[in-house]
Amino acid sequence: MRPFHCIFLFVLCVSQFMPLAFCVMAMPTILISQGVPLEQISLIYLTGIIWVLKFLWAPLIDRVKFGAFGHYKVWLLISQLLLVAACILFTIVGDDQNFQMMMILALVLSVFASTQDIASDAIACRIIPEKKRGLGSAIQLSGGLLATMLGGGVVLIVYEHIGWQACMWVISASVAASALFIIWFDEREIALKDGHEIKQPTFGRLFSFWLQPGMAIWAAALIVLPLSITVVWALASPVLIDRGWTTDKIGIVLHIVAPVLGIVTSVIFGSLLNRYNKWLVISVVPILQLASLLLFFTFLQLPLASTGVVIAALSVYAIDIGLFVILNAFKLEYSDTGTEGTDFTVQNSMHGIAAFSIAGGALYFAESAGFANLTLIACGIAVTSGLFLYGVLLLKRKEGPLAALLPS
Repeated sequence: MRPFHCIFLFVLCVSQFMPLAFCVMAMPTILISQGVPLEQISLIYLTGIIWVLKFLWAPLIDRVKFGAFGHYKVWLLISQLLLVAACILFTIVGDDQNFQMMMILALVLSVFASTQDIASDAIACRIIPEKKRGLGSAIQLSGGLLATMLGGGVVLIVYEHIGWQACMWVISASVAASALFIIWFDEREIALKDGHEIKQPTFGRLFSFWLQPGMAIWAAALIVLPLSITVVWALASPVLIDRGWTTDKIGIVLHIVAPVLGIVTSVIFGSLLNRYNKWLVISVVPILQLASLLLFFTFLQLPLASTGVVIAALSVYAIDIGLFVILNAFKLEYSDTGTEGTDFTVQNSMHGIAAFSIAGGALYFAESAGFANLTLIACGIAVTSGLFLYGVLLLKRKEGPLAALLPS
């Protein structure tokens, strides 16, 4: 993995996640500040359905090549140009009166960004060597976190000063500029050598992947492990707005300070993965999850402790980032040659379906159930997911027929 490859993967993640960060982070906060009901705003998380369903066309990305023009590189360029076009269209809307149009554009934008993500993940599977999976996961996640800072945090800070249209023009230009790195990338460097065992990309792979030994348990892990953290992080903005915070302050803390903390956390967990067994590293996550959630619940009981809520929310976020780096390293390992885009995407979809659903559900029930009650529910989920993980780890230590049902 050459230095340019590291930069290339980083830039790809920034370009594809920046518009998405705007849609699912900045836009909900802006609309909340304008008085749009949380029930309506929760629909924005439907864009996550596109991200979850991208596995449906992932085999197409793996299978369709463009001859001498290339394979994944061409898919990257096509999706990049369409993503820029969608961002430009976003400049003509921008208030709560155009909510339906905003939702349509957000869904279209998510299609193009997720298509690019399939191709970039396939390239990552070939570029990142086995011993560098922790580092590779940290690089990809750091790019996504920078996108969060720009598309979520910076937009919230400058929105009140320059307006919606100017923000979207800057995002459009930034995404367009990243196409230069795609053009510079030489796909021949990751071409498969003759005689290399290659699985054929077919739509049947969407099902056969999960029929492999251990993948049913892995699917359950991808669903249950992130749930508790996702619930509480979705509540962070509404809690702070309820306590009188402005959108620019929220943007600084949750979408700039938090991603910076996340980048540091991703490097730490990436280093741990390069040094220790991945199962050992993931075993500490449930304990950290529960501790951060209980801290958040404690400060919710103190009406004047906004700083404490922020500290607790940042701890929740850091643990979420650490878990993501670990899960990403597993996904890279479980993706086979020739079907990298499909294999990685079906795992991402399994991971994402829970995250987007629970985030939307948390916002929808926030007013009726209350922030504190939802946090307690999240604590219960954390305990349950922890017991599940430790059960898997216990079975892995024993030889027997059940061991064949566990992931390697």
